[in-house]
Amino acid sequence: MIMSKKVVITLQNPLQPDDLFDMTFTVNENRISHAWFDEVVNCLNLGLRLEKNFSWLGMPDPVRTVDFLRNKLEDCVDKINSYASKNPEWGYYIHREWNDASSHEALNILHHHFEILMGQIWDVSIYMKTADDDTKYQIRQLNNLVHELQSRKTAGLESGGMTIASYLNVSRTLFEDNFYDYFKINREFGDIFLHYSQTGKTPIEAFTDADDHVFDSNINALRYLSGEYNIWWGHGSGQGEQLKNTLREWLNARNLIVSESPDFSYYVDQEGNKQGIGWITVAKLENPFSTNKEFRDKILDKLNIYRMSAWSDDNLVVDFIWDYKWSDLNYVQNEIEHLRQFFPR
Repeated sequence: MIMSKKVVITLQNPLQPDDLFDMTFTVNENRISHAWFDEVVNCLNLGLRLEKNFSWLGMPDPVRTVDFLRNKLEDCVDKINSYASKNPEWGYYIHREWNDASSHEALNILHHHFEILMGQIWDVSIYMKTADDDTKYQIRQLNNLVHELQSRKTAGLESGGMTIASYLNVSRTLFEDNFYDYFKINREFGDIFLHYSQTGKTPIEAFTDADDHVFDSNINALRYLSGEYNIWWGHGSGQGEQLKNTLREWLNARNLIVSESPDFSYYVDQEGNKQGIGWITVAKLENPFSTNKEFRDKILDKLNIYRMSAWSDDNLVVDFIWDYKWSDLNYVQNEIEHLRQFFPR
């Protein structure tokens, strides 16, 4: 018997806490989507802390502007370098190779610094292990700010944008081999797709960023399942075959493809790892409005994820409330305090 599964995400207007809006999503009827739903239930049962300073990429937030984020990024670099200057044995320093930290080239350079400082979740860098906790937090923020700035530079009222729900210290499960068959090149408005819960760039990201700084070993598709997720608020991709062909050429030029699936939903790299192409959609939006624009307009002043609930056959399984905002005066300190027990040592 097939059970209908749904998730409801409640948004809040940060300036008017009683102004709430429910978004309902129907979970797809396949193995990986149901596995994701189970991970969502686990995250909500555990009450994991939602990272709210990195939740709305490419959306026209009136506060988190390019100038605001550029200053935050420069401050992040300063704090990492301050630790490096006081602890020369640590052995890493970010030399400024840019005039504008928000420029395309600077963002690729800074993301490369993050890759070195952080390492991979399966091979954490010695720099991340040996920094103090405040600097570990800044290393995390280096990645978040780079991606948010990249999205903000291309943000527009009618273009793309997405919601990102990532948790502090989330558990991850290595993909089953057949999960790679679910990668697709397309995303539709309101689709929930799996969050990239690891370090590096996906093949599409590295290609579209024209990133000449990323290591080949850090071009890695998603290979872990967690209860995290992204929501796409742009138009449907609608460029499948053309994008596949140009991406395939770019990857072959870097000598990264050993073999590939018949429809190029994944390829196998030199290390024998499967690398998924595109995204894995796990749930679809139930839009009560007549157009996508009406829905998007409805949420533009509610860029705070307040609650999430999981439902099975119209029965509530679990729900949880995150009653805080990224703009709270104690937000950063609370993040660091929460992370202390989980930071790599």
